[in-house]
This record gives sequence, C-alpha cells and structure tokens, in this order.
Amino acid sequence: MIERKITFIRRIVQIFAFVLIFYGGWLLALKHIEIKWWVFEKGKPPVELNYDNPTHTQPLQTFLPIRSCRFAGTTGVFRGCMMFFLSDTLAWLPSLKNILPHLLLLLFLIFLFARFWCGWLCPIGFISEILYEIRKALGIARERLPKLVRSSFKVIGVTLLVSLLTTSLLIASPSVPWSIRKPLYVATCQICPSRIITPLITGFPLILNLTFKSASTFLLVTLFILLVIFSLIYAFSFIFKRSWCKICPGGVILSFFNKGALITKEKDIKKCTRCGICANCCPMETTEIYDEKDKRNVDHRECIQCYRCVDLCPEKDCLKVKFLGKEIFKS
Repeated sequence: MIERKITFIRRIVQIFAFVLIFYGGWLLALKHIEIKWWVFEKGKPPVELNYDNPTHTQPLQTFLPIRSCRFAGTTGVFRGCMMFFLSDTLAWLPSLKNILPHLLLLLFLIFLFARFWCGWLCPIGFISEILYEIRKALGIARERLPKLVRSSFKVIGVTLLVSLLTTSLLIASPSVPWSIRKPLYVATCQICPSRIITPLITGFPLILNLTFKSASTFLLVTLFILLVIFSLIYAFSFIFKRSWCKICPGGVILSFFNKGALITKEKDIKKCTRCGICANCCPMETTEIYDEKDKRNVDHRECIQCYRCVDLCPEKDCLKVKFLGKEIFKS
C-alpha cells in the first residue's frame, strides 16, 4: 500500500497537467495559428499592441481557471488563463457571441471543482510546491507566515483582483487618454509571476515593457515594480509554502465557489481527536478544519483541495472527500 496515497495521486496528476499545459502543443504536434492582436480607436487606424504579447497563440483557443499562461509560446496548449480572459474582455468589450462559449466553459469548470484546480492542476502552483520540496531536501527549516501577514494576504488578494478588473474597465473608456490605456493593457499579465516563470521553462522570449519614453513610462515602471514584488512573493514559496497562491487573484475568484462546488470535504466531529495535524500540514496555513466543531461540511474559501489533511489524518473515516455525494477519498 502506498503511504500518503492521495498525495502520490495528486503529484502524478500535477506532473501530467504541467506537461500537457506547457508542452502539449509541442509533444502532440498540434497546429499553432499565428494571431496578431489589434486594438481599434474610434476614427483611427488599428494600433498593434505587440510589445507585451506573444506572436503565437496556443492551438486550443480557450481559457482555463488556472495559469494556462499565454506566455508558453508555441509549446503550450491553451490560449491563456481565466484572469487574462477577464482582463482582455473587460478592456475591449467584444461581442457576446465571441466570449459566451469561453465564459460558459469557465463557469462550468469553476462550479464543478472550484479551487480543486489550484491544488491539482495549476502548473504554477505545482512549481511552487517543487520549490518547497527542494527546501526540505536541503534540510532548511520550515517557516510559517505570522498570523497578521496571513490575514493581510487575504485582503491583498481581494484588493488585487478588484484593482485589475477596475483597470481593465478603465481601458474600455474612450475618455481615458491613449497614453494611459496602452501600458495598462492586460495589467493582470504584466504583474503576474507566470510572465517570468513560463518563458523560462518553455523557451519563449522574456519580454518586459520598459522601452517607452512617453507619459506612459511611469505606469510601465510601476507595473514592473509590482511584477518584481509579486515574483519575490512567489519565490518565497521556497520557505513559505504556496505563498503566491495566498494572494492569487484567480484563486480569489475560485474561492467564492469553494462552498457549493460539486466536490466537497466532510468532517466527522465525533471521530476528531483534536490532534492538530490538519492545521499543521495545510499548505495554505489555514485552521478552519481543525477549528470546526459543529458543521459536517468543512470546505472554506482558502482551501485548495489538496487533501493533505485527509491523507495525514490518523483517525479512520474522520475526513472524507465526495464528488456528487459519492466518496472518493477518506482518512
């Protein structure tokens, strides 16, 4: 019998998802279509925004609720992540017939699994876990974020999400000068650590936007500083497990659906001995499962559905994971 069976299965799924999302286009010899992105100003010719856009898109022109990054170059499979889709849609307000299929697919996937996508399928989350495993292999002591910092991260995540969506809507307003609208295009990509990580692991050129001498320079520099800050937070996954995931705006959206998704986690209060293992092993450093003393359903917003708590719980049948009411994992 495999020790920590759920963790073993999850790791296999993570590796498969990582290879498929970032290298599937190359491995499966899928045909890539070269698409240039154009933005039209009223009464003016199209302006090509190619300074921060890949010259090729992935073969499957749709989006996933995880970091299926568009900066995967020609090796990737999917056009981009959920945050890119929302940012791009709010910025240019395309026709409903063009976005509806992608929107319906996203909603279906979110309602189906919610933050299960984060814990099992997100390649950026997987890389952060590998960083943490390297720390363990080197024998470096584990650190936990102070409670105040963890609480502030929740606020930062929501604030970041609202700011990015508001910025995208700002671009849609023709009253905003073009010198401001242009550098803010898909700001969600410009400050995302995946913008640096994905090119490094797929071979696509790393493109940073610091080449303009205009009124937009301040905005570009600000976005670059934010990119550095969030990339450092991601790098801290080496010490603090899944540090970026605690503020990821895409994860914030998925978190609102964690209660009510088709996959659920339950706790048998009578079998819980309050050993504290579930609180100690959680990569998101949450204590909701340990603290719960009344409700059977212990899904909560920060949970990424990794089921480490279920895997390590020493009490038989104390924790259970169900899909459509059918049990799939248990302690």
